[in-house]
Parts: sequence; C-alpha cells; structure tokens
Amino acid sequence: MFVRGALLARRRQNLLDPLPGSRDTPSLSSQAEGSQDQENEESRLSQTEFDSLKAEDASRLKDQTKALNLVLLTCCVGAVVQGWSQASITGANLWWPCELLASGTTDSPPCQPSKKWAFNAVNAAAFFSACIGVWLSDFLNDMAYGRRGALMVAGTITFIASIWSGYTSTWIQLFGARFLLGIGYGAKASVVTIFESEVAPSKRRGRLLVSWQFFTATGLWLGTAANLIFHWNWRLQVSSSFIPCITFVALAWASSESPRWLIKKERYKEAFIVLRDLRGTDLQAARDLYFIYAQLRVEMLILAGEKDHSLADWRNYWVYRWALAKSRYTTRLQQIFSIPRNRRAALATASVLAAAGSKPTNSLWITFGWTAVNAICSGFAYRFVDSKGRRFLLLFSLISMVPLTLSQAFSLAISNKVHSGRLHDGIVVLFTYLNVGAYSPGAGVVPFLYSSEVFPLINREAGMSWSCFVNFLFGAIILFCSPVSWTSGTTESLGSELTKLFFIFAAIDFVAAVLVWFYVPETSLGDQSALEHMNYLFSIPTRAAQRFHALKLRPRNMRPRDESNNGRLPPTLDEWWKDYGRERYRH
Repeated sequence: MFVRGALLARRRQNLLDPLPGSRDTPSLSSQAEGSQDQENEESRLSQTEFDSLKAEDASRLKDQTKALNLVLLTCCVGAVVQGWSQASITGANLWWPCELLASGTTDSPPCQPSKKWAFNAVNAAAFFSACIGVWLSDFLNDMAYGRRGALMVAGTITFIASIWSGYTSTWIQLFGARFLLGIGYGAKASVVTIFESEVAPSKRRGRLLVSWQFFTATGLWLGTAANLIFHWNWRLQVSSSFIPCITFVALAWASSESPRWLIKKERYKEAFIVLRDLRGTDLQAARDLYFIYAQLRVEMLILAGEKDHSLADWRNYWVYRWALAKSRYTTRLQQIFSIPRNRRAALATASVLAAAGSKPTNSLWITFGWTAVNAICSGFAYRFVDSKGRRFLLLFSLISMVPLTLSQAFSLAISNKVHSGRLHDGIVVLFTYLNVGAYSPGAGVVPFLYSSEVFPLINREAGMSWSCFVNFLFGAIILFCSPVSWTSGTTESLGSELTKLFFIFAAIDFVAAVLVWFYVPETSLGDQSALEHMNYLFSIPTRAAQRFHALKLRPRNMRPRDESNNGRLPPTLDEWWKDYGRERYRH
C-alpha cells in the first residue's frame, strides 16, 4: 500500500487521465518507469480509489469526509470566537468608562482627557497580550498537546477571560481580563489556520482557508449584534463572547489531530489512521503519509545546516533523529530569520500583515453595518483565491484601498457647518463601507491564509507566531494611539485627528502594495500547491523574485529576450526561475 501511495504521490495526474472502467483503467505500477513487468490486479486503482481521487478536485462540502468537515467546522467556530471577542468591547466602550473611570453616574459619558490613556489601554490590552499569546502556540503544540490540545487550552483561556470581564469593578481589573483574553485568542489565531492548512487538500486549501477571515468577520458581526441586544448592560456585552467558546472547546476535543503534527512526532500509525479518515481511502492516506514523511526529513537536513551528510541521507533514520534533536523551540525561532528560505517567507508574511490594522468606529449601528459588509465581502474571496491567486486579491485590495481611504479622510474633514450633520455622516459612512468592502476579500482574507502555508513544517508554529505578532502589534499600536470622541474635545477636533489617522492608513496601504508586488510570490500553483512545495518556491533568491516582478511591470517589447520568450513571461515565479532565472542567479 505504501509503495502504491509513493507512486501516486509522483504520478497523480497521469493516473487520472484514463477513463474508469475502460481497457485503460489506470495502473499504479504501469505508470512507474521500468515497472511494466510488475503490473497486476492489485496495482490497479479500484473504482472507489479513482472516485476519491477525482473528488479531491471538487469544491463541495458533501464531497469531503466527515472527519475533514469536523476539523473545518472547529476552525470556523474558532474564527467566530476570535471576531466575537474583538467586537465585545466596542459596544461596552460607550458605558464602561462612565462607571469605571469616573465617579459620576452612567447617564452620559464623562469628558476627562486625563483618562484617555486608560481607555485606550483597555481597548489595546487584548492586542498587546496577543503578541505574547502567539509565542505560546509553539510551546503548547510541542509539549505533546498537539493542535487540538493547543486549541482547547486557548479556548478555555478565552472562556475564563470573557466571564471575568463581566465581574470587574475597576478599569485595572477590566484591563487584566482583556489582557488574559488576548493571550487566549493570540495563541488560537496562530494555531487555527495552521491546523486548517495541514488537513486541507492542496488544490482546495485556499478556498477552505478563506473560512478563517470570513468567520472572523461573521464573529465580529455576531459580536456587534450581541452589543445591540445587550445595549443596556455593558457587562453582558463584554462577557457575551463566552457563548461560542463552549462550542469551540467541545469541537476541538472531538476533532482529529493534525496528521503533519503526528508525523513530526513520529507517531506514524496514528497519522495514517487520521489521514485515512480525512481523505477517505487507504491509498490517499499512504500517499500523503509518504509525501509528508519525505519532505519533513529533507526539511530537517536543510534547516539543521547539516554539512557532514548529503540530502541523499534523508532516508537514514538516525540522521533524521540527529537533526530533529537539534531543533528545539529557540532553534526553530532563530531559524525563521537565519535560514534564507525562512527569511524570505517571514519577509513575505510581514509585508502582507503590516497593513492589516484596526479602524475605529463608535456608533453601534454603524459598526453593525460595517461588520456585515466585512462578512459579506470576505465571502467573495472564496471564488477567486485559488483561481486568481493570493497576490491578485492582495494587490486588488491594497491598491483599491488607497483612494478609498483618502476619500474617507477627506469626508471626515468636511465641516458640519457647510453640510447638514446627517449628510455629512452619510458621506463618511458610505466611504467607510466602500473601504471595508475593498479590504475584506484581499487584505482581510489573505494575510493569515498566506502565513499559514509558507513556512516549513518544522518551523510552522514559530513562523505563524511571527506573522500573528506583526498583525497584533500593529493593531495594538493603532488602538492605543487612536483618538477617542469623549476625550478629544469637540466633534471638529475628533474629525481632524481621524483625518490624520486615515492619511496614515492610506500611506501604509500604498507601501504594503509595493512590498507585496516585489516580495510576495504567488502560492496558488495548481498541482504544485502542496505545503511541501513551498520549500522550492521560497528557495528562490529574493533578488530573483524582485527581478521577475519588476519585469512584469515592463511592456512586452522592453523585456530582455534572455529572460523571457520574446517578451512573454511565464505566469508564475517558479516557472520563470526554472526556465530563465536559475542560470542567471545561480551564484
């Protein structure tokens, strides 16, 4: 079975070309070079195996196994927890400062500029602590808890923090509860997308990973809905995020473990059983087990910097054990920046995550509409993330957001004295919704998706932690430094501060678009989209990638002939590298 799986890993498309039931029924052994004499009935694909392989290319949930759908459901609920936890504070912001930051009643918000730092600290606490939580994910994964265990721990922390938030009596206690909450969803954010990417079939990975942002946006929408339902009690608003936490922890307990994590821990029998449940047949499980096994050993020799053994020794068990023993948490973290292949991945993920910040909105109903637009537009990525690619969606989003964010800034600068307040507010809300509509399918969806797939298995937790750290750090800085209406004096002064803030956002979007163009390669590569193929893609030197993307900016008649086919460039970076770049940049 494992020999057949290894042959399938090498020759999948050739096996699927013949029609089932015909005289040319595909044979594993007949597709392998020099194995014609080995062909027999056992080497042929059964109808069930053939149908299962064909179903891998389908995009319907009903074509997937129950085990795979359960893992995806777990990750979707985890994303809802993420969004709901973030949204729970927005409605409470209207009332908790009156009770915890002032000695007066809660009839109206106090105006005490000296308390602005405390208000912003509470709002930014979860993001700052998430920067700590993301680095705990590798520890939770590595200490035999696995992906499932790490998710259950993170979900439990989030549950406890949500309940605690509703019982706080001082702003310091609320700060502590939000800080603990951030540790929980920071650890969860860096695990969920890894878990999902490791169980998803390679050809559908992009579409399935869209669920993270879509359901995070759905969680934001549900959280703002809860804020409206409990608008009379801020304690119920901040603690309402415990509701999805219970479901999430239960689903994580019932889900399968990640097969790649099990293989990394050399628990091959368990990995094979899990893969069989996820894929549906023994043959597909054997194929994936062999493929992951081989790639992990090659990764270990490369990342451990082994010089005494060649890559031909990847089959040697003791060579692998020696390399694995060298790779501890601090080593894996250091390798993110010391290994060229990982450094390129870290640069790419930082480029796509740096612009993903938080944008303040105060009104509950405006926030409710904002989150609804965010959720709806995030769903558009499902159709295009694999067909058009990650780069296309990112660039479309970031480039579109530059003029829309500037329009937002200018609309805020319009004086209420010139136009009626209702017209002024309508213009601001219109551009706010257009902006989030452009943000959601690209800059909203792609960063976490991209980060979860580009790092090698041995460094995947540390790499995802780095990516989430960048995202949460920028979000925390923006929240802590953002202007707040009840501490900013007049509405005019608030509009002036927000205008400056949105000009900064527009500049960040522009810089991010430039970084994405030159430093972020496309990872949606059809048959070559397996996570293990990322090793080859990110082994391409950065200057070669920059050259390829710079050539794409030139008109066809201005492209050098030795780097193109009469001005025509291959569609992807790895094809160009194979045909033209390897010789030019071999040194």
